[in-house]
Amino acid sequence: IDEQFNKNNKSGEVNTSYGVKVGYTLNDKLTLRSGINKLNLSYDTDDVIVYQNVSTNPSPKEIRNIDFNPENNQSINIISSNSLLLGNNNSSLIKNVGLSQRISYYEVPVEIEYAVVNNQFSLNLIGGLSTFVLDDNKLVSEFDGFKMEIGSANNINNLSFSANFGLGMDYSLSKQWNINLEPTFKYQMNTFNNTSGDFKPFFIGVYSGLSFKF
Repeated sequence: IDEQFNKNNKSGEVNTSYGVKVGYTLNDKLTLRSGINKLNLSYDTDDVIVYQNVSTNPSPKEIRNIDFNPENNQSINIISSNSLLLGNNNSSLIKNVGLSQRISYYEVPVEIEYAVVNNQFSLNLIGGLSTFVLDDNKLVSEFDGFKMEIGSANNINNLSFSANFGLGMDYSLSKQWNINLEPTFKYQMNTFNNTSGDFKPFFIGVYSGLSFKF
């Protein structure tokens, strides 16, 4: 979001994804598959000071990658507590909070599945690409259960991609029904622009569900 937060502690939350996929069997080993998922992601930055500027003067340091919520009348500002200098008498401190960046996408993967083992228990290697269409993004401050929407990040591209690598495990309940478990690594590309620091986003998902063979 801004270079002042580069040294702050950061973490990714556990989120959910859900959707459907379809696959076309090319031969005994290869399956081409696609689908659509609804994906939620969130990144937390710790040790952030949120304060309200009670002066009519603009904030002394503009944060380039945030569009602040207009409902706050542009009076809300944030700063890293690691670089905090309390020399502004025209500001009232609100809280030392965690800043949560919440992003949601519609994901359309195109992948190839290669069957290593193809019995009642099947083991597959999965590789491919995903296209992500941005659905929503919010910046929320959190402190002791209190949440306030600050605004949104303006450096997230509406269209982005990922390289996907996974391992698929299927167990046949019958000739048509399978239980699936797929740990998958997704390396995001072209997700952000104008970033601060060396940020290379990725996420690891564990997908499970039922599949039906026609």
